[in-house]
Amino acid sequence: MFEIFAAIWARLTKEIAQSSPLDLLVKIVAALILFALIYMGQSFWRQARTWLARVLRPWWGCCKRVARAQAAVNEHGPGLWLTIKRQPPKTVDKLQNLDKLILTIANLKGGVGKTTLTTNLAAFFANPFEDQSRPSRKVLVIDLDFQGSCSSLLFAGTQWQPNDRQLSEASALISGLIKPIGQLGQRVEGINGARGMPAFYDLARIENSEMVRWLIGDESTDIRYRLAEVLLSDAVLHNFDVILIDAPPRLTTASVQALCASTHVLIPTILDPLSADAVGYFGRQLKAHEVLWPQLKVMGVIGTLTNSHQSTEEKPVLRGAGDQLRVALEGTSGRLPYVMSRNTTFEFPYECSIRKSIPVARAAVQGVPYVSIGNNNAGRVVRAMFDKFGQEVDRRWHL
Repeated sequence: MFEIFAAIWARLTKEIAQSSPLDLLVKIVAALILFALIYMGQSFWRQARTWLARVLRPWWGCCKRVARAQAAVNEHGPGLWLTIKRQPPKTVDKLQNLDKLILTIANLKGGVGKTTLTTNLAAFFANPFEDQSRPSRKVLVIDLDFQGSCSSLLFAGTQWQPNDRQLSEASALISGLIKPIGQLGQRVEGINGARGMPAFYDLARIENSEMVRWLIGDESTDIRYRLAEVLLSDAVLHNFDVILIDAPPRLTTASVQALCASTHVLIPTILDPLSADAVGYFGRQLKAHEVLWPQLKVMGVIGTLTNSHQSTEEKPVLRGAGDQLRVALEGTSGRLPYVMSRNTTFEFPYECSIRKSIPVARAAVQGVPYVSIGNNNAGRVVRAMFDKFGQEVDRRWHL
């Protein structure tokens, strides 16, 4: 480096010595002009870079958002919930060996009795009549269907709907506004040990808003695991033994959050061929998105609204629904088909199915049928039906 500067200085002194005063002046002026041009060029380039960054960065970000949206709706693309590829947060690792049950009751087909199953299963686990043959558990029920059918059963006779300026608890939950501090939810009337978080029509708007924010990447946290972060907090796990989630019949923001936060999923179905096909389709969706819920186990398929006089026709349909699910989950790399590894079929025994019941339908307007029918003969028959179902759920939970 020293030799380079020495050579430059020698050349410069030689030029000065050999130049006339006029030549020297011209060379000095030319050098000054060159330095000025270089300085101005650097200043211009800095300003140009700042301007380009200010203009191009939003434009490039907009292009990426548009491309992500196009990929999400492309029939050959990864789909909405897989468009942004992120690994599940470390919090979700708790679900792998959790000693609590977080169960989502779901089917992409509506009218299959999800709400009836969810609310009466909550009563079974809470054990309001203190059946000595099983423990009484602390239960949280989360309604994630904006129709609020589950909420109307849990909180019958109370003013549970939010006013126009309020969000329902379900909306606040999936949008990250509820922090896991203290007890979640509201007390369920008539069922000691059970609490519920209601949903109402505002949830539809919140789901769409969160979905769009996810799609355009306008969120620093992963919206898909927002519910998991809450349910897997120490505060929630300390207060509840069983968490039941009534999911809507669509793969919405709330549904995805529920499946990402659950240990198990239960699929109720009416026992007709069309409904059995819907079970297979739901199974394929579970498999297609299994990277989102590597911990999730399919607990099985339960028949609903059955008629014992039609058992000859209904039993094959139940087996067919189980077969559809087995085919749909073939080749999965996750834990979805776990029950099969424990020598258990996907389909629940037909005897555990939930029958079409006039007392259950009538009691629904007064609250959860398990308790609202009363301790009469009809009530005991209904409870025996839900107890048999609940016992099978409990068994599969502990496989």
